[in-house]
Amino acid sequence: MKIFTFGEIMLRLSTVDNERINQSKYFEISFAGSEANVAVNLSIWGEATSFITTIPNNEIGESVLYELKRYGVDTSFIKRLSDSRLGTFYIEKGSNYLPSNVIYDRMHSSFIIDTYNEEFFDSAFRNANWFHWSGITPGLGLNTIENLKKATKSSIKLGLTISCDLNYRSKLWKNVGNPKDFMPGLLSNTNVIIGNEEDAQIMLDLDDIDVVDANFGTI
Repeated sequence: MKIFTFGEIMLRLSTVDNERINQSKYFEISFAGSEANVAVNLSIWGEATSFITTIPNNEIGESVLYELKRYGVDTSFIKRLSDSRLGTFYIEKGSNYLPSNVIYDRMHSSFIIDTYNEEFFDSAFRNANWFHWSGITPGLGLNTIENLKKATKSSIKLGLTISCDLNYRSKLWKNVGNPKDFMPGLLSNTNVIIGNEEDAQIMLDLDDIDVVDANFGTI
């Protein structure tokens, strides 16, 4: 089984000791992203994984590659873009009385501005079995939606199983539009959809969901 994931990986800056940003002089540095996290965890569990994204062609990009390779994720199809930046997000860690807070700084990042063609995905997916994406990627902008369409088209053509984690993020979609205008079409050929009933209502125009029985998996 060879599993490909496609999405943005970002620099994560976390406050320490539950401090707010205006209190903190230091940040903990790591890298994170929904689809990258899936690739890393599947690799840890013994699956062959490959992550597709675009990163800046500088030392920060090199650090991303090192981190992914450290967990056994194939980085052969990660693109490098000169004069670009890695998306960043800041986390104010919560405590018993204070909720966590996430602040995104990802506009015009390498992944958001880069353009992929279908031939790229045809080459990447030649020996793949599974393609995974999340609702975060189309929430980043119209360009990433077009890139995702090409990835799913190639996956269908080559017979891959396609999965999606709906993963709704309101802070992202407000810059794109209503997810109901995009997600049903993007999901039309998806084999496995992961998400809760709230995400389904928001993203798939299923407003008539009234009763959920988690014990039997029925809506």
